[in-house]
Amino acid sequence: MRAISNDKVNSSYSLLRSKKSNSKVAKQVGVSRTTVQKYRSSLKMCGNVDEGGRPSLISQRMVNYIRRLVTLGRKNNAVEIQKALKEEFGMSPKHRETPSVGQIAPTLDCG
Repeated sequence: MRAISNDKVNSSYSLLRSKKSNSKVAKQVGVSRTTVQKYRSSLKMCGNVDEGGRPSLISQRMVNYIRRLVTLGRKNNAVEIQKALKEEFGMSPKHRETPSVGQIAPTLDCG
């Protein structure tokens, strides 16, 4: 496998940040789509690529608080979490907007 020049790598990152698709970046820079996908993944780990979509109704602070409640075993379901949010933050998102224990559990880093 040949090494990819720094110029091509930097061009790929720049195009990815400008929200170009993997195939367009690959064609424009002259590398494979797999290589571009690896670059996109590394940007996501750095937190530099906006995923887009609808903004979350709960803040990252609330998500961290909910994780802490669940991992410490203080709250076991969405109703208990919703009550805790109301006490802690003075607001309560609708039940369907409150992440369940099952939705948060896969994202927990227990290792």
